[in-house]
Amino acid sequence: MNTPQIAVEIESDAAQVVASLGGREFTRGELSAAFDAVANKANWKAPIDAVGIFSESYQAAIAVAVEFFAGCKPTFTPINDSPFVHVEAVGYYEAIGA
Repeated sequence: MNTPQIAVEIESDAAQVVASLGGREFTRGELSAAFDAVANKANWKAPIDAVGIFSESYQAAIAVAVEFFAGCKPTFTPINDSPFVHVEAVGYYEAIGA
């Protein structure tokens, strides 16, 4: 397979609908971006401990993404009266028992 064909395959994979929540469908690309926003940068399988400004709809995408990629459910804790949210999850290793 040559490089242009690989790029087409990657783009096709990213466009696949792989999950839904409350009637909203999510593509692999959307979930990948949402997961990358909170995943441990050193090791994506490690526990998730991130802080960011995430809208409620983006939190839904993050929740679906964490479950899809890491097999666990995140918690979202607002930080005082700020727009920031603390996202935590046990991570892939603990979720699968490794």
